[in-house]
Amino acid sequence: MVKKGGMLLFLAMKVQAAKKKGEKLIENVNGYLKSALRREQFTPVETENGNIGVKTPKGIKYVPQNVELKDVPDVVQYFKDTIGSPQEFLYEEPPDDVLVKGRFDKKQEALPEYYEGELLPASRVPNIMALKTWIETVKWANMSPIDLRLEYNKHKGTTADTPLNAQQRSALLDSVAYMISRKFWYVGRRSAQETDAQFNERTKHMRPAMGSFSPNDTWKAQTFPYDETYQYSAGEIPELEEKLKGGETIKW
Repeated sequence: MVKKGGMLLFLAMKVQAAKKKGEKLIENVNGYLKSALRREQFTPVETENGNIGVKTPKGIKYVPQNVELKDVPDVVQYFKDTIGSPQEFLYEEPPDDVLVKGRFDKKQEALPEYYEGELLPASRVPNIMALKTWIETVKWANMSPIDLRLEYNKHKGTTADTPLNAQQRSALLDSVAYMISRKFWYVGRRSAQETDAQFNERTKHMRPAMGSFSPNDTWKAQTFPYDETYQYSAGEIPELEEKLKGGETIKW
């Protein structure tokens, strides 16, 4: 005969064992899912509660809760259908001419031939004027005044909803150019001939030390993201690590 206290202990142990078994099952499924996503050249990200998303130029994307998917191939196919080819994320970044030659030809299209070169970590800072021209011509081409305001609020930590004035637009352009240049300094930019994973593995040990980009490159309240553990993803700029609130100018 099992005493009451012993029965409670026995049940608690059974619950704990079942919980661990469930956690192990989730871990196995997530491992399989991440491997399947990597085979399709996605860069998977796992949250603390076990949700799996993928990096994109517009941030990490997850499967919406109202979308029911039965197994791993369905999840992979969902991302392929809704996000597109990760190999083409590269076209969200400046082409070779901007990074290497310091010029931007507005006639160039998003084609592999304009992304044949690579930019290795700590190899160069792009020509800022050419980069700004590319941002205004390509990156901002389809952004409305409210889109630019929201972008400004994100970068500057403000909450207004009015269109940007000339000074604010110039400040936003400076901040975006700074963020893109900083990412290229720390992790580089792959070519059209490589995948994100291949470039990441080949260059992650080349990344320079924190704070080496510019006098304004400080990381006082944030965790430095661009060390060897950062998973390179073309077109992706991590959430603004620092709000750059120290005035409207940036020290390059």
